[in-house]
Amino acid sequence: MTASPSPAPVQLGQIVEKIYEYIRQADRSGEGVLWPAENDEEYRIDKELTIDNLIRAWRCILTVLEIGGHRFLFQEAKRDYDECRKSPLAHKMGFEEPYLIWVGKAREYLGYLHAIYAPVDSKTISHQQASLIPLLRRCENYVVSRKLFAWRPCDETDIHTRIEELLGCYYFDLQPKPRIPKPVKGFEPDTVLPSIKSLIEYKFVNSTSDCKRVLDEILADIGGYQSTSNRLCVFVIYETDRFIREEEWRSAIEASKPAYLVEIVLLKGVRFDSGDEQRSTQHRETIRQRFVTRQAAKSRKRKTVAKG
Repeated sequence: MTASPSPAPVQLGQIVEKIYEYIRQADRSGEGVLWPAENDEEYRIDKELTIDNLIRAWRCILTVLEIGGHRFLFQEAKRDYDECRKSPLAHKMGFEEPYLIWVGKAREYLGYLHAIYAPVDSKTISHQQASLIPLLRRCENYVVSRKLFAWRPCDETDIHTRIEELLGCYYFDLQPKPRIPKPVKGFEPDTVLPSIKSLIEYKFVNSTSDCKRVLDEILADIGGYQSTSNRLCVFVIYETDRFIREEEWRSAIEASKPAYLVEIVLLKGVRFDSGDEQRSTQHRETIRQRFVTRQAAKSRKRKTVAKG
């Protein structure tokens, strides 16, 4: 009896990409487990999704390790998997916040497998890029904090400036509004992070009618941002109310079959009122006046130097 041939490396590479997808989904729904919503049904769904995707990820990890002949790693992973099955939602406190133990452990094995099997030109997200997504998700409370800001977000500019200021503490090469030339028009992503080859776009949704407009903008941006130097584009969508589930945004984008990695981060915000708008307008006018004053001072200095 002839033994069946082992899968080719590229097939294992495809499984590695699938493992990443399972871990990403477990990580996303795991946020709802660690920070449960008031709605018991939402918590139940998040819990089931997290466990289901986590177990799928571990089974794929074991499959690749066994087929690839990595006996030592397979035995180690099998012991971890057995512990995971006992308490898949086990968590502990990290440096700043809690995390799911077995999601983190699965990600360690994924790092080994990715280095061995993932094709260079695959659409697998890098570990540096993966760290950006939870950071953006945690901005949900930050952008609406009344302790930090004098008004609630009123438009896309508010979301853009607040998140970009925070990202600047983590990514020192952050570039705001760099222009990407295209044959028909120039595309300007809101934020570029060259060190992790990523773009970020911010969208503001204040009504059901805004959803269609924003989706059209996103699909246009996806076509405009195709670049060999940037492998990930993240759309941060801030909603003032609950209009469309994240899965619906994601399905619409996946249907367009983007040629590179596209991620969605949906921030559940709050309604703003006329007082918020007034404070926002006053702040921007103050910034504008300061800019005009500085420019006038520079102009006078140049004239003085020229005359001297």
